[in-house]
Amino acid sequence: MTLRDNAESFRLMFANNPLPMWVYDLKDLKFIEVNTAAVAHYGYTRDEFLAMRIGDVRHPTEAPRPPVDSARQRPGLQLTGEWRHRCKDGRVIDVYIVSHTLEFNSRSAVLVAALDITERKRALEAVEQSEAQKSAILRGAIDGIITIDHRGRILEFNPAAEAIFKHRRKDVLGRELATLIVPQGLRDRHRHGLERYLATGENAILDKRIEITALRATGEEFPVELAVIRDPGSDPPVFTGFIRDITERKRAEEALLRLAGIVESSDDAIYGATLDGIITNWNKGAERIYGYRAEDVIGRHASLLMPPDRPDELSEIFARLRRGERITNFETSRMRNDGRQIEVSVTISPIADAAGSLLGASAIARDVTERKRLEEERTRLIAQEHQARTEAELVKQRLSFLAEASKQLASSLDYRSTLTKVAQLAVPALADWCIIDALDEDDTIRRVTVTHVDPSKIDLAAEFERRYPPDPNAPTGVPNVLRTGKSEFYPEISDAMLVKGARDPEHLKILRGLGFTSAMIVPLVGRDRWIVGAITLVTATPGWHFTTSDLEMAEDLARRCAVAIENALLYGSAQALNAVLEDRVARRTADLEKANQELAAFTYSIAHDLRAPLITIGGFSEMLAEDYAAALPEDALRITRQIVGSARHLSALITDLLTFSRLSNQPVNQQPVAPADVARLALADLDAVAAGRQGSVHIGDLPPCRGDPALLKQVFVNLLSNALKFSRNREDATIEVGWLRDQADSTHHTLFVKDNGVGFDMQYADKLWRVFQRLHRADDFEGTGVGLAIVQRIIQRHGGRVWAESEPGKGATFYFTLDRETPAGTHTPGSQPSSTA
Repeated sequence: MTLRDNAESFRLMFANNPLPMWVYDLKDLKFIEVNTAAVAHYGYTRDEFLAMRIGDVRHPTEAPRPPVDSARQRPGLQLTGEWRHRCKDGRVIDVYIVSHTLEFNSRSAVLVAALDITERKRALEAVEQSEAQKSAILRGAIDGIITIDHRGRILEFNPAAEAIFKHRRKDVLGRELATLIVPQGLRDRHRHGLERYLATGENAILDKRIEITALRATGEEFPVELAVIRDPGSDPPVFTGFIRDITERKRAEEALLRLAGIVESSDDAIYGATLDGIITNWNKGAERIYGYRAEDVIGRHASLLMPPDRPDELSEIFARLRRGERITNFETSRMRNDGRQIEVSVTISPIADAAGSLLGASAIARDVTERKRLEEERTRLIAQEHQARTEAELVKQRLSFLAEASKQLASSLDYRSTLTKVAQLAVPALADWCIIDALDEDDTIRRVTVTHVDPSKIDLAAEFERRYPPDPNAPTGVPNVLRTGKSEFYPEISDAMLVKGARDPEHLKILRGLGFTSAMIVPLVGRDRWIVGAITLVTATPGWHFTTSDLEMAEDLARRCAVAIENALLYGSAQALNAVLEDRVARRTADLEKANQELAAFTYSIAHDLRAPLITIGGFSEMLAEDYAAALPEDALRITRQIVGSARHLSALITDLLTFSRLSNQPVNQQPVAPADVARLALADLDAVAAGRQGSVHIGDLPPCRGDPALLKQVFVNLLSNALKFSRNREDATIEVGWLRDQADSTHHTLFVKDNGVGFDMQYADKLWRVFQRLHRADDFEGTGVGLAIVQRIIQRHGGRVWAESEPGKGATFYFTLDRETPAGTHTPGSQPSSTA
């Protein structure tokens, strides 16, 4: 091609073209001509262009390409692809080059048109980056992110959602969200909320953060925090939910509440303060120990607790806390609100946030004033080493005794034997004598046991009680302790006390002979201050006298004994009550079974007695309608036919009632069955019903089950006849018999019969299974109203359950369960339909 033939046309096209264009020499690659658009776009003047080579506008990073062999260059249009060019001002642009070889002023040249694609590439890169960022966010997000469309179908399910809900992404895409992660009880609310939003725009959760219950693939329900947004610009709407599993947070909150309860109920003083010493919280223990109410100290400086003789102690403590130190069991003095100085053991810990920054301190203080006093007393008595060692050994023995006593009390609910064992442990560890008395329900005092190291003394005590029985109205002793619930403590028994308590000289002589030196009588007080008895401990060894600590130990022992007695009595009462209840249940069950049998017999008798006259009525009516139709007026003939139809309906109803009544007592012959074969037999019995019908009935490969073949055939006959009846007005009627794969249920299979007929409103679903209950008019659909009741009774006799799901105009599905029959070494078959009946 040459330009001489049409030079003017080329000049106008070249000069006025909106795309940058130029011509360069194919041999030396120098620019020969450029157009106005190239000058404007690249910023070089025409003269500057003509002084440059083609490589001067290319970006330095652009890889060099092989030189063009002008001899081998093909004429015509060439697409040379994308290049990076550099403008005069330093800008780098991306261009798409189209070139054409030609003869220009007798020189081999190339005509080039350059399309600037910089913005387009940036837009594409931005889109790719946005998609990459979105993908990275979805992959790396800690929260579960789920996107659904306007039908509730899952569009996106990120790795965090997989971890939270235990579903794999590939298994859930395209499936309905409600059936996967919404608990059964919330699914209708979820679906109705979505429908309401699509219809009205009203919503209750969009752009809000709420807490709800979700469902894992394992069936576990757990708490989540949910925020839902509508994706901007989506139409139909697309929704994205951000889900966070807050199970651990809930547990932490509960643990925090428990911890707060422990702190508040602790007997120790527990309070918090800032690093400046300002008190921030104050528990009940602190109120008791220091005498200040919380409202009186919160916001004040902790120095109000410091004694005047310790001016620098608090500042030194806070200095150590700021260094991160923990102060453990630091014994010091503090001031109470009433001005008294008390001794305390303090543990102070720094409080830091998650980053390790110190926020304040917590202090736990225990009033050790009494302990200090006892320690000082022990120091004062250290010279009496032998006595101290004896007391220490005695304390050890008593602690061991309490441990063993608790073990014995917990070993049996026969409190008499366990209390006898405890009394035997008490002698001689705690006393020379141990006597335990119980208070019967009629307030009679009954002696449970008397224990002494010398068996002859036990016989003496029995004789003593026989000769001098206790006076229930005595102002002291066991009767008084049982009346008042207060212990009687006699650290030293004097002769004057024996004289005062003796009933006669012989009584006094016996008392003096026993040689009592100390005694204490402690009530056995159970829950709710219920007094169940008393324990009496007596010493008769010279120099052995009970102390207040002995009394405390005895009261501790008494509390444990009381709980043992109370538990035994409660257990006995519970056993008696259980026996009464079991007897009542057995009698009522027998009455109910008898009533059911009588009702079944009555139903059978009534139905049987009605059948004979009904056959006569129906037969004569049919004869009248067939043999005398010509002689009867039209109204009489119509009435006669109505009588025939009613007789047939009543006969069918009686048959169903007889079937229903027999099901209560009819044995169920459980055996391996093939439900698909049973369904086909049932469908064959319904050929007359299905004759002339449009549509199809599909029976799938149903898994083997256990059941009574005859009864299961009745189930399929009733369900299939209903499906045929209620879908007969549809030209595309479809009925399916199938089953659900429920891997979570290892004992049952769920089978179903589904149609696309008229359906029903689920709010009336409970009426389906009642005898004579119908959800459609008899004029529209015939029937007795007993068929589904028979289905329910048969399935219940098989140990299964039955239910239905439907929507008006969208058909109905009836489900029922049967026991699995899976031979060893085989797998349960699939559920895809394999035959058409």
